[in-house]
Amino acid sequence: MVGSFFIFLGFGQKMEVLFRSKTDISCPVITRIIVVQCNHKTLLGEFLPMKKPNIINFHITDACNYSCRYCFADFKMKDLPFGDAKKVIDSIDTYFRKNEIENGRINIAGGEPLMYRRLDDIIDYIAEKNIKISIITNGALLTEERIATWSGKVAMIGISIDAINADADIHIGRCDALKNTNDLEHLIRMAKAIHKVGIKLKINTVVSKANLEEDML
Repeated sequence: MVGSFFIFLGFGQKMEVLFRSKTDISCPVITRIIVVQCNHKTLLGEFLPMKKPNIINFHITDACNYSCRYCFADFKMKDLPFGDAKKVIDSIDTYFRKNEIENGRINIAGGEPLMYRRLDDIIDYIAEKNIKISIITNGALLTEERIATWSGKVAMIGISIDAINADADIHIGRCDALKNTNDLEHLIRMAKAIHKVGIKLKINTVVSKANLEEDML
């Protein structure tokens, strides 16, 4: 096993497929017997045939500036080499074309994908293939300038926000090594910048005892 990606099956179902080759993703997608990972344990599961997935989570790095206590990102791989990333993207493109999936999307995730040095090269490579792109980020490293360069390439940015209270963020681990958290003013500026260039914005929240009573509206 050298890597993994998520397949979104619809109706809230999601499974993480572990593949033994960085470029061999077609077999797990089309077979009924697949290997899945749950709570870091490898399991063999059987799933009924469903609609072919059109969204694939692509984890390009384990590196992250935060240490969220609930995070499952532990793929034993800091950064996927760019050459290997291109091979995976090529395989995903082949899968989309072979199955005549016209609305295919690659969801770039981590770790924190903005810590990946060649993130923009990956975005450009996917965009050249006319595959939709989305990015999941904690937002701390976003800037208006970088968001502007993604206009016309990135369809959606998902920002993970679990709290707007610094103490709650620190308790969750949503802070850097110096306990700096993502302040609300920065998040609002980034949200406005995303809307300004026509990219869709999604907010991801993990509800836990640490933020259950917090009103983020």
